[in-house]
Amino acid sequence: MAAIDGSATVRLGHSDLTVRPVGLGCMGMSQHYGPGDDAASVQTIRTALDLGVDHLDTSDVYGASDITWGVPIRGFGHNEELIAAAIAGRRDDVVLATKFAAKINETHAVHPITALQSEYWLWERGIEAEIAGVCRELGITVVAYSPLGRSALTGALTPDATFGPGDLRATNPRFTTENLRTNLAPVAALTALAEEKGCRPGQLALAWLLSRPWDVVAIPGTKRAEYVAENLGATNVALSADESAYLAEVFAPGTIVGERYAPVHARTVAAS
Repeated sequence: MAAIDGSATVRLGHSDLTVRPVGLGCMGMSQHYGPGDDAASVQTIRTALDLGVDHLDTSDVYGASDITWGVPIRGFGHNEELIAAAIAGRRDDVVLATKFAAKINETHAVHPITALQSEYWLWERGIEAEIAGVCRELGITVVAYSPLGRSALTGALTPDATFGPGDLRATNPRFTTENLRTNLAPVAALTALAEEKGCRPGQLALAWLLSRPWDVVAIPGTKRAEYVAENLGATNVALSADESAYLAEVFAPGTIVGERYAPVHARTVAAS
């Protein structure tokens, strides 16, 4: 199985829009992962564009949700304002995506859906049971958010990791001290295979995602420009069918323990 061509583009569903396989999720610049640095975030987005990223993901609510954690709200539209500053004069260089929640078949019957954004990564493969098949049948592109699992697949986390105020993982059931130890066990196999292939664990995880048998693009989020470049390197990683199957087995559904989200957040992502 050849590596994904990073300069190639993927058509989003039935639309005329095309994007490269790896984009940039911008939510973490405004909420859920600790304090942000607006100037650094703007520069990260500009660097991403310079590196060839042409797909940015945002939402008007990004910046307004941290009230859950008892930290200051940055305000509705904060993330959009960051992006507006970053892409000034370069609007035509990017596909700018936002989102809404709706069941798939009913909406598609009203107007063809271009892309479905869902949480999809080696820890979280729930869409494979039914949703991915429906997308393939209807010609809908899957846009995978949290494809690196909130850093879980990058090798950056240890079983005793703790998370501060404002960090979504601090109350996420899969990142509790007890569950994280279990959930990081298969990451060791990912890391070992990445070392054999001469790439980073996160790059291998993204390469696996892009090798799925349906149209998938990924929007890994980061606040740091160096990680944008590292993530784009995933398109240079060739994954054999055996290697892809091996990782699918190592992270087989049922291996990971804990609910996807704490109840306070689960209601907002029930459709994804």
